[in-house]
Amino acid sequence: MTRPKNLRKIPKDLIDKVRAFKKDGIVAAFVGKIPAAALRRGDFAHLTIQLGGPKPTFPERIVPRFDQGKYSKMNVEGEIIVRDDLPLERHHHTVQAPDWRGSGTHPVQLPHRAYPREHIPPYENEITIELLGQEGDGEEAVYVFKFVVSEVMDRSKKNFRERLFFNLNLLTENVGAADVFQSDASFEDYMKTLYVHWELLPPGERDANIAKILEHVPDTPEVRERIKDRYDFLEKLGPENFIQGLGGFERYFGAKFSDRLVVFENMEYGNAIYAMFTRWEEQSKKTRQQLLASGRAGEDFVRIPHTKGWKARVKETVEARRKAN
Repeated sequence: MTRPKNLRKIPKDLIDKVRAFKKDGIVAAFVGKIPAAALRRGDFAHLTIQLGGPKPTFPERIVPRFDQGKYSKMNVEGEIIVRDDLPLERHHHTVQAPDWRGSGTHPVQLPHRAYPREHIPPYENEITIELLGQEGDGEEAVYVFKFVVSEVMDRSKKNFRERLFFNLNLLTENVGAADVFQSDASFEDYMKTLYVHWELLPPGERDANIAKILEHVPDTPEVRERIKDRYDFLEKLGPENFIQGLGGFERYFGAKFSDRLVVFENMEYGNAIYAMFTRWEEQSKKTRQQLLASGRAGEDFVRIPHTKGWKARVKETVEARRKAN
């Protein structure tokens, strides 16, 4: 698994979610569907999740490895903070100077001035792992995992946002995504986050919309350019709204032309665009395998792979459905 880029800030939807909680105990956690192929490929080997037989094996809790990213390293080694808000202090460092006769060297302490340094001890937060369910069998199996950072954060404390930012990044580095839950969240609370939740983004606000979409995907130059290109392409087709969807590991982006015509793609995979014609919100809850196995291709939806000429095929599909509706 390619390690995701760290969050630059706490996504607004997570801040809003925290504000809506009734209790102050909050955890950074995530529920997602992991295909058997990803486990066999070793995408989660750093968490010791393996699939050698019919069922995955994994530890109930694990301190993430230091080499998974900046926050994983701080979690096990702590942090050195240079206190440049305090006066400079006199320090010494030792160097080896040559003896005056040239027969060897001897240590010499050289004075210098530097800001004080403060050592923040490691938190050594663990990630607890739980298998919540399974869809399908064999090579087509998909496993539903829950990951929870062990630290229960208190929303009423002054350092809450600082700790939340840290733990979201710790989870993102190791799992690939992050969410927030009340510390006493139920099984149902976790499971319902697997379903795709759609948000409408107004047309005519390109930069703001792209920034919002990038909050939930790795903000790399390649991803940014891909989103800009597809956003601009869809904008020329005249949608009512742009849409983004979040559900488990899935990150979707697209355009809504009417209740009977929505075009979107999964930003995690990005290998095809889906044009949905009926019950698009309901159908988006299905896995790709479930959707393709439904036998409704061409009637309820069209799948357009990102091969040569895909933009022309999307444009033709949108124009044809508009005339049909």
